[in-house]
Amino acid sequence: MEWIQNVFAVLKTIEIRDIIDILAIAFIIFSLFKLVKETRAAQLLKGVVALLIIYLISSLFGLMMLTSLLRTFFEAAVILVAIIFQPEIRKYLEQMGRNNTYKKYIKLITHREKSDEWKQAVKKSIIDAADTALLFSRSKTGALLVFERETKLSDIAATGTIINADTSVALFGNIFFNKAPLHDGASIVRDGKLFAAGCILPLTDNKNVDINLGTRHRAGLGISEQSDAVVLIVSEETGVISLEKKSQPLYDTLAAALGGILLNAEKKQINVQVDCPENLVVSHDRKWTSEALFNILDNAVKYTPEGGQIRVSVESWEMYVKIDIADTGIGISEQHQGAIFKRFYREDIVHDVDGIGIGLYLAREIVTLQGGYIRVTSEVGRGSTFSVFLPRQ
Repeated sequence: MEWIQNVFAVLKTIEIRDIIDILAIAFIIFSLFKLVKETRAAQLLKGVVALLIIYLISSLFGLMMLTSLLRTFFEAAVILVAIIFQPEIRKYLEQMGRNNTYKKYIKLITHREKSDEWKQAVKKSIIDAADTALLFSRSKTGALLVFERETKLSDIAATGTIINADTSVALFGNIFFNKAPLHDGASIVRDGKLFAAGCILPLTDNKNVDINLGTRHRAGLGISEQSDAVVLIVSEETGVISLEKKSQPLYDTLAAALGGILLNAEKKQINVQVDCPENLVVSHDRKWTSEALFNILDNAVKYTPEGGQIRVSVESWEMYVKIDIADTGIGISEQHQGAIFKRFYREDIVHDVDGIGIGLYLAREIVTLQGGYIRVTSEVGRGSTFSVFLPRQ
């Protein structure tokens, strides 16, 4: 029973700090195991353990040269571990820095209340990004937006071009336009402002990522793994225009489109007239056709001066239904009429009006996918007429 007395004697000497010390060491060992688990470092760690076993055996059998060599190796082990496990150590330290538990205590010390102006700027940047994503997804335009949070991304921003400008849908559109010099990189939003564009992001090392994902998605995953940033990715490979044509009244579709512009038309005292038979049935996709008509009507309201007029008339032909949207706006010069349906195209004289030049492009895409087409006639200073032709069947 003497050994039991010895155990109790040792236990009596243990203090609270000893328990804390043991728990801390146990936590570090557990964290290191968790860090290297299922990584290449796990194989290296197994090799180190194998060397340790060989060292013990060589010491036991008196193999002096081997023991001396391995002892020298283990004396330099701290430096070797730092070199060999550098990626894993860095990853673990980054994870510690992003740990919410630590952040709570740090914020208690460093917390500063954000101003209302800052909150409004951040809110606006999020809304602008959401609106841009919606438009881009419909037009198959790719984009990669990174919203910086607690982890600063100045090193990533340094790989691109510093902009530091207020966000807007138009600005995002100009940056990610497929012929713009900065469109291939990521844009970083900091404190509600577009901080940098054309930035190069680290790619994810995750081997479980879908092989069909492209570089843009892998870059988005990579930065989200290495920081607490929120990443918005818009794919250019697959759009969201999925048509479901069926025979239904055109009147309801037109009414939905008109509902989106009447308030703005009323503010500018624009008279909107509509002539459409209520019983006219056409095979079309209501949601997307309404979107196409709204885009044309929205442009008519934007570019028609106060007190102007917009007239919508529907005419049924043998094979097509013709929808005319005529306005008394600023008009389009003949030399530019062929370019207005291009993505992001905007004439110089309308740059002070909100927009990114994508509405008419979408309208033509939607109508074309349904077997129809759009024509435009216009005269500068007198207005424009957009004629949408949809097949009856």
